[in-house]
Amino acid sequence: MSRNTRDDFLSQLRHAYNKRRKGVVVLTGGVTDIFPHENGYLPLEQRLYQEFTRHFVVLRVDAATGISFYREADRTAVVEVARKSRLVRRDEEFDQLVDGARHNPLVALTILRRLAKASRDSARVNSNIKPLLVVVQDAGALFPPGEWAQLSEIDRQRLAFFLNWLRDPLFVGGSNLLVLISDTRAELNTKLLAESTVDRIEIPLPDADRRRQFIESWLDETPAELAVTRDDFVFLTAGLELTSVRDLLTVAHGTGEPLTKNHIIAEINKVLQAKLGDVVRLIYPEHTPDDIIGYAETGRIIRQVFRRCENRRTAVSALLVSGPNGVGKSFQLEAHAGASGWIVIELTGIRDKWYGGTDEKWERLRWFIDTFGKVLILVDEAHTAFGNVHSGTEHATEKRLAGNMIKLMGDQRYLGKALWAQMTSRPDELNADVKSRSPIQIPIFDLEAEDRREFVKEMFARAGIVIENEELEQILERTAHYSARDYGFFVAETLAMLGDPEAWGENAREQANEDASEDTDGDAALTPLCVLDVWSASSAITEERHFQTLVAAQHCSYPGLLPAALRDLPAADLRQEMETMRSWLYRS
Repeated sequence: MSRNTRDDFLSQLRHAYNKRRKGVVVLTGGVTDIFPHENGYLPLEQRLYQEFTRHFVVLRVDAATGISFYREADRTAVVEVARKSRLVRRDEEFDQLVDGARHNPLVALTILRRLAKASRDSARVNSNIKPLLVVVQDAGALFPPGEWAQLSEIDRQRLAFFLNWLRDPLFVGGSNLLVLISDTRAELNTKLLAESTVDRIEIPLPDADRRRQFIESWLDETPAELAVTRDDFVFLTAGLELTSVRDLLTVAHGTGEPLTKNHIIAEINKVLQAKLGDVVRLIYPEHTPDDIIGYAETGRIIRQVFRRCENRRTAVSALLVSGPNGVGKSFQLEAHAGASGWIVIELTGIRDKWYGGTDEKWERLRWFIDTFGKVLILVDEAHTAFGNVHSGTEHATEKRLAGNMIKLMGDQRYLGKALWAQMTSRPDELNADVKSRSPIQIPIFDLEAEDRREFVKEMFARAGIVIENEELEQILERTAHYSARDYGFFVAETLAMLGDPEAWGENAREQANEDASEDTDGDAALTPLCVLDVWSASSAITEERHFQTLVAAQHCSYPGLLPAALRDLPAADLRQEMETMRSWLYRS
């Protein structure tokens, strides 16, 4: 496969044809985008036509409409060749021949092969005869993936016929060119791609320079109001084809409404979901490290990881972030990623939603990663996301899913550019192949002692609620099992009750009245402590969270992050306690 910058794909195509003598070139990637030309921006087929019409007679074919031409002059040239080779005698016969191939791809391929031979024979006696350039649109519909036994009879016939054509010495030594267009390589049969006469060129998404050029040329001609700077607009549109950028600007121009950051993010997520399904979400974090309360040492380590990734020699491809439910694993990573200038992609539910489309989806994901600047890929609940590549009972698709992920993580081209973050409360169930590729393993635990005290006090302070030390101690005693997430719920409940006194309940009122008896005005005052008389976070998963804490402690690259009770616990004792908890919690 030839890898190139976006502006090089046409020169790469010429090189494949002229220098490498490839008679078939497969174009994948950004095949639905528009491309710069002296007359503006053109769709791919039109751009190919403008580029090669001087040297080729250009025609097109697809599974639905059969053979067609971009202009009458090309049709006339092909009819003339067909007549001289006695393939047809009159124009009407040619039209009948082409019409008979409509909705019958095998017949269309047969006709194309005969036309290609006629063109080659005519060129031998007349050097002015131009070779054929056949553009095959949606090539995957003609040559779908699968082994012989998996293909339908008609699919087998088409593939066998086409492979036979490509292996024909007359084709190999000829000057005709076939350009097959497909969104992804995975949509095409691998037997075709393996042929020596075939090359593949992937058209990348537009880089920042190309997007800037397009945006500025558009805005110079068609004004649209931006709620972000042009530089930010260029940055935020990473991952979009120019067609999508054009749509955003067209809507802004038509409605007169300012184009905001949220509009852009929504468009990218719409595109990602259309290409990859709803398991992928692009995140531009709104929160920053300043929004994280406590976890100073954890934050220092995470920041160091992002700094390391600025240098390929020190960069890592993956890290494992574990800890009990509700400690804020995603929140912290997103905050530090945003502050470090990294884009965040979140993958969830991969195993369910990508079943059956594994290869195609991973190819598309890699294609998007190629375009984004530096991207943090969050895999939520990683222990359930991927199958085991070595399992004897795992379905072949599940194994391929795990294998593709491991392959992408280990691709050296993305070192320092893509960082995989495996987020899980159960790292003990994570695929060993994935785990071994995470040299940095960061556990995040519930805060303890003074850190926990400051966390709770600051949480309420940021909500405008001041807690005195005596009340704080009572709250901490009654919320010993709370996670960071639970404290967020606690603050929300307090604010809700402050806005709705009817929700207090009798116990809260009695407590509030007792507290108010010392006040000069005698008014009842709701406090967070009163809320706990009415509402409390569930303790149903307290034991599970303790087990998750033990597991996270076992997956730790930085002993200084361990809770005090586990810091000096021998590894054998930790394993024993884990096994005891596991047997108790998950006994059948």
